[in-house]
Amino acid sequence: MQVPASQKAASAGSSFGLRSMSTRRVARVAAALAAAALVLGGCSMTGLERATNRVYTPAEGTNAREAAVDILGAVIVSGQPNSGTFIASFVNNSAMETASVDSLAGGAANADVTASDFDAVEIPARGIVDLSDNGGLPLTGDFVAGDFVEVRVGLGDGTEVTMKVPVVVDDGPWDGLDQSA
Repeated sequence: MQVPASQKAASAGSSFGLRSMSTRRVARVAAALAAAALVLGGCSMTGLERATNRVYTPAEGTNAREAAVDILGAVIVSGQPNSGTFIASFVNNSAMETASVDSLAGGAANADVTASDFDAVEIPARGIVDLSDNGGLPLTGDFVAGDFVEVRVGLGDGTEVTMKVPVVVDDGPWDGLDQSA
């Protein structure tokens, strides 16, 4: 059976039309995906530090990592107004030298805060000292639980680290750590 020439042309045209439409659709989807990749990929190229690269400690204490000694989880545990015990972990970042914490006092915002006399806290090379194991450093001054107190921690190399430390109640995880009374 013979197919008329007009039907051959119509069927060839429709086949070409479907193929052309399919190719166009694929091209549009590819272009949309490429545009999305550029937009979403640009998020990481903005020069901003990704949140997943930042140090984050989900805890109530304050951290300071800008000196040769890291001060981690710093709190003032207080069982009564106007006194408390400074608790923190000191981490010596030096692999060769012993470090020390020689002084503790209130910062400019809390100049009335003073520490009892204490022997320097020696931290071995690449070592850690947790003050909660050693009784902490008693403080007095004008503060109550819920406040943030600015303190200055003096290191043996002459560096002074200033940080705002929360005052927490002598209860729960800090139960029994206030030695100031």
